[in-house]
Amino acid sequence: MRSCCSSRAGPAIRSARLTALDLHAAARALGQTAHAETSRIVLGGVGTSASLAIRVAARAPRVAALLLVSPTPRPAEWAPLRATLAARRIPAFFQLALEEHWSTWDESDVLYQAGNTGDSRVVESRGGGHGAAQFQQDEELMPRLSRWLGGLPAARVPASGPRRSAPPKR
Repeated sequence: MRSCCSSRAGPAIRSARLTALDLHAAARALGQTAHAETSRIVLGGVGTSASLAIRVAARAPRVAALLLVSPTPRPAEWAPLRATLAARRIPAFFQLALEEHWSTWDESDVLYQAGNTGDSRVVESRGGGHGAAQFQQDEELMPRLSRWLGGLPAARVPASGPRRSAPPKR
């Protein structure tokens, strides 16, 4: 059986595997140093990195939701990304800019329809800008994202998943 990080594996798979390992290490460090809850993480991707966020979510059980800003996966990626979203049923917040609507709507709709449509949302910014700049241009985006996150059902943490770190005893 071939490892996902072998030289024969595709670069996208290797990248997702390594990023998932980095995410795990970062969550562990955050939990230990800041005593933050790290069992449920929102992972974001902007533009082409939205594809990586979805692939990492497939390998990282701590990812409880996705923030996909102006996602632009290549057409060849649509089927594997749809399969990942269908398998994980992970809620996703698709943020689209009005000026990018023509270039991101099809991709977002394909991914949205494959995933958890009950808990996911497709949102258009009311301000200008594209990509992550939408959050600077539209003051309502962060409150909308926060309301969406607050309304998500509590995700189940895998039995072997992380636990919240206790503060150090004094």
